[in-house]
Amino acid sequence: STSNVTLSRTDSSLASEFSHTINVSSIANGQVLNFNNGGSGFSSTTADIGIDSLTIDLGTWSAGPAFTANGTSSTFSLTTGATSLTDVRDAINNSSIGVTASIIEVSTGSYSLMVKSPEGAANAMRVTSSLSGSAVDVMKYDPENTGVLADTATQVVSAADAAFTIDGISVTRSSNTITDLFSGVTLE
Repeated sequence: STSNVTLSRTDSSLASEFSHTINVSSIANGQVLNFNNGGSGFSSTTADIGIDSLTIDLGTWSAGPAFTANGTSSTFSLTTGATSLTDVRDAINNSSIGVTASIIEVSTGSYSLMVKSPEGAANAMRVTSSLSGSAVDVMKYDPENTGVLADTATQVVSAADAAFTIDGISVTRSSNTITDLFSGVTLE
């Protein structure tokens, strides 16, 4: 695959013409999780899915597995009568943590909730859910804690930073929009 790099001069007083060789090794990705009801899919987007609370923590997964939170977290309290897959999607999309959710009809009458974190390796997700204060596995991705409740999501794309070289110098950034590499220049 190829990666195109676009350079735009944002401040001509800071950036004059220049020539550099940029080689992109990898682009930054947000983590994508597929919640598919343990592999069987959800049969409805409007029926109660059996949770009243959902927590998404952002951070980094390392070997073990072990999760280190980055301080960004959100708990969604769902009200009675508003606990469907659609309600969960809307609660996530209306939050301010940069996580997005989409409902995918994977086959006739079988739905998954795809949840995507912001770009960057430090924005991987740990997701837990509960009903009446007790943990449930309906919406769970926490590989560090699978003893009693199994994960019901699969990781489709892992969170990653952009990695590239400029004239042989290795550089990483958490985003694919880079404004701090050269004064007055944005790379995308």
